[in-house]
Amino acid sequence: MAKNTNKVGDMEVPDGLFKNIKYYLIGTIDDQITELLTAGGAKRDHYLSEMVTYAIADDASEPDYMEAKELFELPVVTSRWVILSVKCGVLLPINAFSPDPSQIFSDVVACPSQLTAGDGRTVWALVTYHGGRCQLTLDSKVTHLVTVKPSGPKYDCAMRHTDKVKVVTPDWILKCAAEKTKIEETRYHPRLLVFEEEKKPEPVKSPPRPISPMDTLVHPQELLTFAGQISAQSLSSMTQAPIVMTMSMPQPMSHIDASKPEMSRTKEALARMVNQRLEVNNREGGVQLPSTPLRPPVATVMGVPRQSSPRNMLRNITNNGESRSPRSPRSPARKQKISQLVSSLSRPQKQMSPQQMRMGARQLPSAAGDMPMYFAHDPTETIPSDLCLLGCVFYIADYQKYLESSLLNTWKQVVEQHGGHIDESYSNRVTHVLCEHQKSDVFQLALRDGKRLVTAHWLNDCLNNKKMAVPWLALHFPSPYAKEKPCTNQIICVTNFEGEERTRIKHMISSVGAKYTGYMTHANSVLIAARPGGRKYLRALEWRIPIVNVQWLTEIVLNDLNALKLPVHARFQNFNNADPFSIELWRVSHLLDGWKVPVRVSKETWKKFHPSHLLKRSLGNKGSPGSSPGSSMGVGMMTDIKVEVGEKRKAEGDGYREQQRKKPRFQEREVGRPPQPNGKPVILMTSLPRERVQQLGQEIVKLGGYVVESAEFCSHLVASYVARTLKFLTAFGRVKHIVSPAWIEASIREHKFLDEAPFTLKDVKAELNYNFILDESLARAKTKPLFQELTFYLTPGVVPSTKTLTEMIRSAGGRTVPKRPSIAFIRRQQTSQGDPAFIVITCTSDLYLCHDLKTRNMPVHNAEFILTGILKQEVDHQSYRIGWS
Repeated sequence: MAKNTNKVGDMEVPDGLFKNIKYYLIGTIDDQITELLTAGGAKRDHYLSEMVTYAIADDASEPDYMEAKELFELPVVTSRWVILSVKCGVLLPINAFSPDPSQIFSDVVACPSQLTAGDGRTVWALVTYHGGRCQLTLDSKVTHLVTVKPSGPKYDCAMRHTDKVKVVTPDWILKCAAEKTKIEETRYHPRLLVFEEEKKPEPVKSPPRPISPMDTLVHPQELLTFAGQISAQSLSSMTQAPIVMTMSMPQPMSHIDASKPEMSRTKEALARMVNQRLEVNNREGGVQLPSTPLRPPVATVMGVPRQSSPRNMLRNITNNGESRSPRSPRSPARKQKISQLVSSLSRPQKQMSPQQMRMGARQLPSAAGDMPMYFAHDPTETIPSDLCLLGCVFYIADYQKYLESSLLNTWKQVVEQHGGHIDESYSNRVTHVLCEHQKSDVFQLALRDGKRLVTAHWLNDCLNNKKMAVPWLALHFPSPYAKEKPCTNQIICVTNFEGEERTRIKHMISSVGAKYTGYMTHANSVLIAARPGGRKYLRALEWRIPIVNVQWLTEIVLNDLNALKLPVHARFQNFNNADPFSIELWRVSHLLDGWKVPVRVSKETWKKFHPSHLLKRSLGNKGSPGSSPGSSMGVGMMTDIKVEVGEKRKAEGDGYREQQRKKPRFQEREVGRPPQPNGKPVILMTSLPRERVQQLGQEIVKLGGYVVESAEFCSHLVASYVARTLKFLTAFGRVKHIVSPAWIEASIREHKFLDEAPFTLKDVKAELNYNFILDESLARAKTKPLFQELTFYLTPGVVPSTKTLTEMIRSAGGRTVPKRPSIAFIRRQQTSQGDPAFIVITCTSDLYLCHDLKTRNMPVHNAEFILTGILKQEVDHQSYRIGWS
């Protein structure tokens, strides 16, 4: 059945494409983008806050760009992400649409010419993924013409404008992507290509060319998904005749079929080929073959020896890495290893890609030369994606101690709808044990029984991928730490990670007991970076804060505390890993014993969930392998399990956040200041259901009034009750009247706006809760602005966000400063009554930023100084102070 669509101009937006998205516009964005987002179910937020899920920006120089990216850690995408997502019908990966000017091809507009269809798609994917643009028309916007032939109309035109257009081969695109930087174009001009004469085909049929990942890609979303992993071998032949660069370079060996050598099938030829491959890997810093069953040799990754007993720990790390040890010459043992590899290659083996290893069976080298295999489901079974947990019986340990029963029931419902089952007690029929750490008796018993030991993170990722797989992330294994965690004194900051990757790192930081901050200060002990570059990266270099990759954190999560020793190992400062979250299986081999045997689905289970599948198997699987029994059984799509492992909600600000999530937004056009005051009310509505807001808004417009979304120009605030929302608190000191919805309803019946006095808002419960009287507070607000003489400094981690609190402070007549001044300056600031005029607002997690104030016993306050202060319309310097104990 076709999806419902909404027509916007000449584009059709799938219904619900942008649902659950709250976006904030940075800078000038075309109105079409707003229309597309609205048609797809997105909601616009006019304030940059933690409620926003996406920020749309086309210019990285806008002031809000860095605030959204660094402070609020929001994914920031360009407007092209919206347009192309609509054209593709799915949400595209956000990494390909960053406005960051530091991307490789951010200033590149490429025009492909005389390329095959597959190569053109590859070039488009790489250029787009790394911040550039592609177009088929050669015009003044084009910066690079990508072609393999030094001829043709486009080539001739480009050669007449060499000062504006660079002519390159596709190899330049691949080389830039591989080295993660834009390189000189001169060496990649198509004139340097030499075409060999065609030779007659030899009678011996050569093995087929390995299919690259890009050969099968046709959908833009798939192109962008794999673009970050494309290597220099991914591009197919440019022309029918082979092309040779005049400046020859070492040829990679990845496309050589080791089991079928092209020139000779003897073992000697195969040995020479393997020898050459090892030499290439040595020159390029490749990883040597493992020589022990489960652990690598002492001089391991990146050829850097481990420090046996460093004395310093991480708090004193500098950014000086270890020097590389000289590589030893080839030894007889190495030759013996080559011969062993040749004999193993002579046996037919199925080579597995990293993606296949991640999603299915996995291999681990052993001493005997065989490759232990780990399985999820039986490979001979075809498991429907919506029954990805078929045959799995779970027992939950640890989580029930702090999760509510309603959430555990949701887990059970989701697991059962995907074919699994949760037992209330541990028994032999249990196949998987969900546990958070390794310190419980249940974990030890399950480990001894050979059960599959996983976490809620693994379950969530399998449900997202719709496939049960062998654990592939550090978070998928129970933590070796329970209460005693090794990094309680670490304050960690993260940069250049976005979306799910950043969330994953936050969970990893929490699992080792460290503190995560979304901002960088001198107090941070380490910065985890996805790649070099960015404001935090440069600041960390300036402040000599150690910069590491995710592998550093992964090893700590897996209980290898050598990562904390000094100096920082060089492998933790390598940012060229294609999969930064990958794990070395030998570290968790003791936890993988249960995965050596695949999960087999019994006939009774098949009959229960999909009775017709046994018939299909008896007919030789003639039916569709991906057929989904979920539709026949009424198994609907459930919300993915999201577990904040090891985290507790902060009490401070929770009520405000809940109200922010629930608060409706008026869907009509926002109206600014009326052109001339005409006595008609300018109305702002809050704490009302969305449908009612829309209905009342239409009636207000008919009566001649104005409806606004901002409190800046409103004269009337309409609310059902006192709610500490942004609208309510920013309008509190500006409006003339706060009334209930009954005032609008009565005015509609009378076809005119009535007197407000009988309809003044009354909320006895809120007045008792916050210890104030609404009428008296409104009267005080009309005399003078509450914070007229006050200046505020807000620490970065305060809740509500600094952006939200700044709006409230300014609405009450105060002002904020982005940087805290000296203590002497703060002490000199006083009001006309002699009270402190400079107020520091912080929270318990940011107290380390105010350590100098603590030593001098200077007061700091929590956010209630502002929130409750506005409701009461009084400045209280004592009630909301944070103690230093």
